[in-house]
Order: sequence, then C-alpha cells, then structure tokens
Amino acid sequence: MVIYNARINGSLKSVVIQDGIIQSICENRENGDLDANGMRVIPGLIDIHTHGYGGIDCDGDWEALSRAYAAAGTTSFLATTGTVPMEKMKEYNDRSQAVSGANILGMHYEGPYINLARKGGMDERYAINPVAEDFLQCDRAKVVSVAPELPGAGEFIRKVSRAGVHVALGHTNADFHTAMEAFQNGAQGLTHMFNAMPGLLHRDPGPIGAALMSGNYVQLICDGFHIAPPVIYAAFKMFGEKVVMISDSVQHGGLPDGVYPPTDGSRPIVVKNQTVMTEDGTIAGSYKCLLDGIKVCVENGIPFETAVNAATRVPAELLGVKKGRVQAGFDADLLIVDDDINLEHVILRGELYR
Repeated sequence: MVIYNARINGSLKSVVIQDGIIQSICENRENGDLDANGMRVIPGLIDIHTHGYGGIDCDGDWEALSRAYAAAGTTSFLATTGTVPMEKMKEYNDRSQAVSGANILGMHYEGPYINLARKGGMDERYAINPVAEDFLQCDRAKVVSVAPELPGAGEFIRKVSRAGVHVALGHTNADFHTAMEAFQNGAQGLTHMFNAMPGLLHRDPGPIGAALMSGNYVQLICDGFHIAPPVIYAAFKMFGEKVVMISDSVQHGGLPDGVYPPTDGSRPIVVKNQTVMTEDGTIAGSYKCLLDGIKVCVENGIPFETAVNAATRVPAELLGVKKGRVQAGFDADLLIVDDDINLEHVILRGELYR
C-alpha cells in the first residue's frame, strides 16, 4: 500500500507500507493506493486508560468495542477495568484478543486497589488491599493503578513493577512522602492526574509534586471537563513528554443524553451535555475519545505535534511497542486528518479501515 500526497511534518510525502509495517517515508509520488489530498498523516492513537465507548464496555462484546474505537481513530488500547472481583479480573485477562478493530495491547486494572475516600465513580463493594501474588495471575496486565497508602502497597508495587507491569498511583489520598516512597519502590506514573487524588498545593505538593520531582509519567484526561483547559496547559508545561493523554472514556461515551441503568448493579449513569456522571453529580468517566482530547489541547494553546505525541509516541514508549510514529519500521496504524483535526481515514495494520 502507498499513501501519497501525505502531509508529514509540513511536507508532502509518500508512505510505503508492506505486511502491516511502514517500509519507508519517501519523496511524494504522483499516484498510489490512497490519496491523502495534502492532509496530515499521524500515528494511530493509543489509549492506555479507557473503559468503553459507544455503548460497549469490558463486559460487552470486545470485537464490537474494538471496531468502535477504530472508527473514532483509536487504533490501539488497553482494556480498562474498575473495581471488580478477582474472578472477573481473571476472566477479562483470559479473553481472546483477536479482533478486527483496534488492537488490544493488554489490560489496565484501574481497580480494585483504591482508597474509598477517593473512589470517584468506582464501585466500592469490590475495593480490596493489594496482594501481588493474586494480581500477577493476570498475565496480560500492562498497567495497574494502586493507592500507595493501602496496607501491603509497598510490597505490591515492588513485586509487580519488577514483573514488568507499569504501576500508576491513583484513587489515592497519598501525601508527597508516601507517593515518593511508592516511586522509589518502582511505581512509574499517576492515574488521571488531578482527578481522584490530592491537588498540587504550595505547602502540600502531594502525589503530583512527587511525580514531577521523580520524573515519572502522568496520565491526563484532556476532554476539557475533567480538568480545566488552563490546567491542561500547565500540565504539559510541567511534565512535557511525560504526559500520556488518556480518554478515561466509558461505555456511555458518544451516546445521547439520558439516564442509563448500571451494568454492574451499582448506580445509574447520567449523560448530559457530553458529560458522564452518577446521579449525585460525581464524574464517572469521560464522554469523549482521544481525538477529541487532541482538539481540546490544540484549541487551548498546546502545539499540534505535542498533543499528538501525548496520544501516540509517549504511550507507545511506555508500553514498549513499535507504534506511535510515522517512521520506517513501525506498525502501520495511521490516521489521516484535516486541518481541523477531523478524521478522514483510518489505516489499521496496513489496510484501509475507513
């Protein structure tokens, strides 16, 4: 496959793809298989923290879920759980990963190791203290969130991080020193920074200050609702290329306004004006996908390339996969977008998807 008239870093180029891999970025050709018409070609988006979209979540049809993501420009993702029983965690882990839509790169277990004081929209019935031996039975885990102040969290973080799982601090009341100790034990990031954790205060820097001082990754929801745009701007200024853009989208993302029954027997969900909340007004995940997050960032002063990197190259590097770059040798998961960042085409595993 050859994509021609592709705008890459401001110049028109052709992208040569073979067997699902980018073979070369070369001088622009006069023809090929797909005319990009001078629009931007960027890497497919990688969402390491998403619970669902378009009416489907991890309890639903993963094949349909993968197609919903791909149609929205997310070409790879980590299937993300909340607080669920260990039996359900193992069930998710063992599901078939062969899908026709977006690539499932593994699991992100956001729960059940949360502090109930910062539960957010999580189901408190299944919150437990962390035990590494139990968790490591989930061998497709790539990311796990944990509140480091929980009993046993220090040992959990040491063992799990040594096993190659990215540990992110989240749904936590940890102070600066507790968070720093967790990073020293092997944790590498924050789960949806600013949300479900103490803020960054001038005499109480908390986990955000600890992540900054230790140079770790931070997940950032860029939907413009979870975090005010000036704070998104400040986060990029502080953390630079350690920002991992996430959607934190839930199954209600993209659905019409209304009250939706719970799928897990907990609380109904209210969708209104592109927000997702429980009936008491608690934020229960994001309505928007990653491409929407890029738009919000660009509209609020973040350079286009910086925003795209946060949703492509940075998460790819965190996960250690050959994705996230329009470069020879990398997987040919690509998007073609216009100047307003509207999605025109999706190339998935080297084939035109839409």
